[in-house]
Amino acid sequence: MIKDGVPHVMNPAEPMEPPAVYDLRELWRLESESEDGELVFGVIHGVAEDEAGNFYVLDSQLKTVHVVSRDGRYLRAIGREGEGPGELESPTKVFVRDDGIISVIDIDAGKLTFLTAEGCPAGELRAKLDGFDTTRIVSVCRIPHGYVLLVAALTFDERIMTKTDLIGVFSREGCLRAKVAEKTTTRVRGTPFVYDQEAVNAFRFLGATMSGSVLVLESYSEYRIDAYNLDGTKRMVIEREFEPVRRDGEKLSEEKHRLERYYRRRNPQIIVSDYERTVLGVTGRANGELWVTSSRSCKDLPKGIADIVDVFDSEGRWVEQAIMRKEISPEEDFIFYLEDRVFISLAGSGAYLAAMGGLQGTLYLSASGMRESLHCCVVK
Repeated sequence: MIKDGVPHVMNPAEPMEPPAVYDLRELWRLESESEDGELVFGVIHGVAEDEAGNFYVLDSQLKTVHVVSRDGRYLRAIGREGEGPGELESPTKVFVRDDGIISVIDIDAGKLTFLTAEGCPAGELRAKLDGFDTTRIVSVCRIPHGYVLLVAALTFDERIMTKTDLIGVFSREGCLRAKVAEKTTTRVRGTPFVYDQEAVNAFRFLGATMSGSVLVLESYSEYRIDAYNLDGTKRMVIEREFEPVRRDGEKLSEEKHRLERYYRRRNPQIIVSDYERTVLGVTGRANGELWVTSSRSCKDLPKGIADIVDVFDSEGRWVEQAIMRKEISPEEDFIFYLEDRVFISLAGSGAYLAAMGGLQGTLYLSASGMRESLHCCVVK
């Protein structure tokens, strides 16, 4: 279907093929030791890989990046807490540039911080946008010769604060090449902070694929992914029939309590949605597939199932669901997809909540391969 010159792929409520089931087999395991041990993990926020097969595991609580060999040997930690060159205040994502430089989003500082694989400072990057009083990098995906960035940009006058969330293609120097999508909101200065969950989460940068698609979420409850070209034009819209997951009274209370703890310093008014956000995450694979996690595919999973993702082909058609079989706790454990591997942070949810409350938790990390080579590695 073509709407306004853009292909819209309308998928039904069921996929084209039966589910594909993958048994995850363990490759290696690392364990977080006691406080007196040399190896301690906090809250894992992401994993990246370099050309040699080494893994870079971002620890947002300890403000560091753990370096692990391809066979699971702990090599070193790079980066540390601070505001100086190569230091981190609030890291949220890690990736490896084409030249091997380790890149970390430092969201409180609003920039990308660069480190060598040995941990030496290698510069930083800020978004260069005209017409704004401040800019802050919130998320990033690497593309050839540059980045796709989500930038939060602010302007102020005497009474009004205007915030623009802009997704754009930027050069390696941080200059805007093409605007992809944006959302603008205003707030009267001095008024109470109101967090409306559906309004805040209706616009998100989901990532960028190897084929050059920038993936954007523009709805909280709809199952819809907007794919843009690197020149800012819209490539296609992928939709699927989907019934949003309604929260019961207990879930509403838990979600409100979680948000109040997260924003406690701003004493907010919290408006919680009656529904879970529909599209939770998207991973673009080298073969053009999109692996989509929805609120329904990861809810109330049967025992022995680690995750279920919706698999779309390069033309936006819902082909199948991929079922990952492994004995974990889907309610407590975080999963990160990295092409043909899955990293599982066991007890990651508990560690995250403990960090928010100023407590300490135990972290487990697993890495797993998929397709014909289904493997798993664990760190705890």
